[in-house]
Amino acid sequence: MEYNNNLNNALDVSADEGNEANVIKLINDGAEVNSKNETGHTPLHGACNKGHLNVAKILIENGANIDSHYKAANWLYVGKTKGFKRTRHGYTSAKVPKMVFLKPLRANAQALLSQDIIKDAYKTGGNKIMLKSEQMKSLPHFFADIPDPRRTQGRRHRLTTVLAISAGAVLCGMRGYKAISDWAKSLGAKARSRFGCRRVNGSYIVPSEYIIRNVLIRVDPDHLDRALQKWNEIYAKQDESLAIDGKTMCNAIDDQGRQTHIISVIGHESKVCHTQKKSAHCL
Repeated sequence: MEYNNNLNNALDVSADEGNEANVIKLINDGAEVNSKNETGHTPLHGACNKGHLNVAKILIENGANIDSHYKAANWLYVGKTKGFKRTRHGYTSAKVPKMVFLKPLRANAQALLSQDIIKDAYKTGGNKIMLKSEQMKSLPHFFADIPDPRRTQGRRHRLTTVLAISAGAVLCGMRGYKAISDWAKSLGAKARSRFGCRRVNGSYIVPSEYIIRNVLIRVDPDHLDRALQKWNEIYAKQDESLAIDGKTMCNAIDDQGRQTHIISVIGHESKVCHTQKKSAHCL
């Protein structure tokens, strides 16, 4: 009994220190992975609390209980991988899926990152630029040949203006109709003029969220894609290499009841999506 207790204590210390070799040796020698120390914590809790993910993985693979310990250390279990690993020649089956855990760096991380407009302090990664006046002026011209899906009666804003503002907002990091609308409202008079906004009683008027949404869901996506490609060719950062990625769109069903598959081409250097096409059906 004393020998086992010594093993368990040593395992608890090794897990807390992140000593992978000792953890493996002690488990092989008979240490209990779910043993509790004087504070009621297991080796897995210590490994998670200190961020020793490899040790945590070793403990879990050897039967450690994850139900309470990860939660106690604020780690979230989000599922398992598909069981593939990346190699020099692509992907190959790893046979054993890996467990995936996330740890929020802030208690309210989900609420902060799911806002329509994310504060500058939390904008890390993703494609965003600062548009120059020349780029603002140029955007409407690239959409000039796109047919307007709206009825002629009641049009308050030119199609080129709505599309240019929407594209400008997305280029500057906005995501979602409300974020695009708020970005448009924040534009100064000179910027609104460059986008071709209509002038009423001495002020330039930007399209509302409803108009932006109505246009974007009705305009032909292929026409829009070609116009953005032409703008990218002139103003976007040049890419030395491209990545092709495919996705199956969840809950997106076509007329034949089959799921939609999308193939995208992304620039390694610019992180710009150069094109996105609906692919052939997977069999």
